[in-house]
Amino acid sequence: MSVGSGAILVVSEANSTETAIVSSLENSGYLVDVVTAADRCLPAIKVKKPDLIIWSLLSRPDISVLGCIKSKHKNLPVILYTDKDSTAQVVYWCFIIFPAVEIL
Repeated sequence: MSVGSGAILVVSEANSTETAIVSSLENSGYLVDVVTAADRCLPAIKVKKPDLIIWSLLSRPDISVLGCIKSKHKNLPVILYTDKDSTAQVVYWCFIIFPAVEIL
């Protein structure tokens, strides 16, 4: 496996999926910071200047925060994820968020 480089910001509530993601990224050589609330995301971007954001849909992404990221940091990729135990409500959020902020 190749060694990674770069900074990744993970926005998530503390859970086993997030712990596994962070551990895997750190073991691969990435610098990982975690914030547990949407309102902490923008200040973390300003200070940490991540190369990528990985955001848990379980933490209910704030569309206004995602929109701000999209407008102020046009080249900053955001990956939205959920785990296999999520409810249908999370899937509903996924379909609302993607077209609203045009992440992909």
